[in-house]
Amino acid sequence: MIMEDFQKVLMQIAEPLINVIVDRVAVKVKQLEKEKEPRFYSRKEAAELLHVTLPTLNNYSKQGRLKPKYINGRVLYDANEIDNAVENFHKGMHLKK
Repeated sequence: MIMEDFQKVLMQIAEPLINVIVDRVAVKVKQLEKEKEPRFYSRKEAAELLHVTLPTLNNYSKQGRLKPKYINGRVLYDANEIDNAVENFHKGMHLKK
């Protein structure tokens, strides 16, 4: 009887903690799944983020500084590549030729 009571008390204490852990793990899994999804910027968005004109963005693509993706007739840029370029620019490093 004492052991059964102890188990009941232990479960009453542990259950809320287990629920919190499960909830946090579920949120983290959703975040990781979302990060896996490829993200892209349009030409206009990429140019705005890089503070360049569309012709300059096109030149960067021709020079191999950026690698556009062609999806359903649209020119798109990988969001991670553009985000890294913006971050590097702020660090004083420009797009390499």
